[in-house]
Amino acid sequence: MTIHCAAVFESGVLRPKEPMALPEGAEVEISVEYARPPDQPPRTPAQMLAAIAALPREGDGDTSTSVHHDRVLYGEKGAR
Repeated sequence: MTIHCAAVFESGVLRPKEPMALPEGAEVEISVEYARPPDQPPRTPAQMLAAIAALPREGDGDTSTSVHHDRVLYGEKGAR
């Protein structure tokens, strides 16, 4: 079973942001991926809208939008 959750690293411990439905004493494996690079501030709404506006539009001669939908929206790693 796989559970995805957001967590915060504080005082050497990962703390989930939401309660997790795990039995006490459950052993788990953890993979850590930054939500964003630690030295990069969160994007502003204006920056997000500019990124959306820069996406290729259907009919512009670029078929990558429909052919590579996940790559266009989520980057090279695709949807998770």
